[in-house]
Amino acid sequence: MRALVRGGPSEAWLSMTEPFTAIICTGEPEGPKSVQNWHLARALADRGHRVELVCDGCRTDLVGMRDGFAVATWPSAVPGRLVDYRFFHRLCQRRRPDAVIGNFQAVNVALPVAALLRVPTRIAWHRSLSTQTPLDHGRLRAVQWIQDRLKALAMARATHVVAVSPAGQRDAIAAYGVPAARCRTVFHTCRPDPCRLLAATPAPDPDWLRIACLGRLAPSKGIDVLLRALRRLRDREPRWPLALDVVGDGAAGPALAALAGDLGIGSLVTWHGHLDQPRAFAVLARAHVMALPIRSDPGPGVVPEGLGLGLPLVVSRIGGMADLLADVAGTVLFTVDDDRELADHLHAILADPAERGRLSTAARQSYLDRFRLEDWVARVVAWLETTVVRRPRPRAPASPHGALP
Repeated sequence: MRALVRGGPSEAWLSMTEPFTAIICTGEPEGPKSVQNWHLARALADRGHRVELVCDGCRTDLVGMRDGFAVATWPSAVPGRLVDYRFFHRLCQRRRPDAVIGNFQAVNVALPVAALLRVPTRIAWHRSLSTQTPLDHGRLRAVQWIQDRLKALAMARATHVVAVSPAGQRDAIAAYGVPAARCRTVFHTCRPDPCRLLAATPAPDPDWLRIACLGRLAPSKGIDVLLRALRRLRDREPRWPLALDVVGDGAAGPALAALAGDLGIGSLVTWHGHLDQPRAFAVLARAHVMALPIRSDPGPGVVPEGLGLGLPLVVSRIGGMADLLADVAGTVLFTVDDDRELADHLHAILADPAERGRLSTAARQSYLDRFRLEDWVARVVAWLETTVVRRPRPRAPASPHGALP
């Protein structure tokens, strides 16, 4: 069989393996975390595979055929109710997939159902650390224990668990009991080139020294550490025109705004709230440096977005960042929760335009070398084509005249 590969300087026909049928469960269709799965579905369809993408959000407006693959949506905004299990059971019976790929909350529904129906290849993408949920949601220990056990049971039904960093791989094995032999593959987070969504080339604000931070306003993101570091910078350089742009929303927003006021830096901080990607990247493009004081994350998507915009990154040395960014040019790592060290790194970058320019160039090149979405899609497609086990197909009836000589 041959498949048309599109999108390069010329179109080429490549030989490929026998096509398979896959159901990919993703998150909200407009969410940046889901963009990988939409591109993956399109690439698989281009290569002749039969694909159905199931998205969150009850998005009935998206149901149907798109770019060569089918789109369905869960009955619930976030899958987890009995109606979702029934929906997915019917979908698998109808499609008879060779592979089910679960992401986000859908892992807890899709993997048990796929195992019950003996889908040959069942893949759980592990995108968050076990330490992240307790930080952000503050559940009672008993409730969190139940949640962890449910996730462990779902991941036990996977034939493959795919982590987005070595830290995520270790977490899946230690926290959820995934056998090491089934959790050996790592595909780190990648994103489309953010510069394609900008009307102009990224250029730092000439009038202000801007620090940017993009992420949910939640304890695991450590924005309180950044606010304390900003207070230290203000004390150290009272004449600097400092500004902090925070893009994102979340339950911790009011408490963080109150903390900024208590620290006397409220006037330096702009809380942009949630922005779509073009507007978010327009804000980031005017920054001089991006700070990510994250406490727990296996590999945040904001890393390739910041690198793609040519922003020097100052990132906490924890979780997936310590693994993924240890040798990535354009990034500086600091000790988690250490606002003094964070302030020192920010000061060094903001005080030296030449060094800042060097880091910016290196950051953009790091994105091109290691974090392009196109490369991620190609690697995952190649892995799936050598990994997915096809269901036995019904044999064609024998010729009434016997075998041909």
